[in-house]
Amino acid sequence: MSSEQGVGVRFPPGAPNRPAQVKQVCYNPAMIDDEFKYYKTNLQDLLKTHKGKYIVIKDREVVGEYDDEKSAYIDASNKWELGTFLIKKCVSEKEEAVQTFHSRVVFA
Repeated sequence: MSSEQGVGVRFPPGAPNRPAQVKQVCYNPAMIDDEFKYYKTNLQDLLKTHKGKYIVIKDREVVGEYDDEKSAYIDASNKWELGTFLIKKCVSEKEEAVQTFHSRVVFA
């Protein structure tokens, strides 16, 4: 992560580490906010066609659908610059609100 504000690269869990191909990315929060607003505004329509899938949103349009986050990330990052698209699992707000935590702690 760079010390400059708003610049950095983050890989989702399970994504390949690709340091040879990584360059600094200018992250534009307003761009990602637009994509997220599109997702939230159109969620009911998106659920009809993409429920349970990982979708890539760029320029307020669904540009890809995938079974897993890793595939979505690899394909989208090969097509577009990091920080210019959103990857989101298409689930209802109720499903999204549930979080599951696992621990390897054993109480004896």
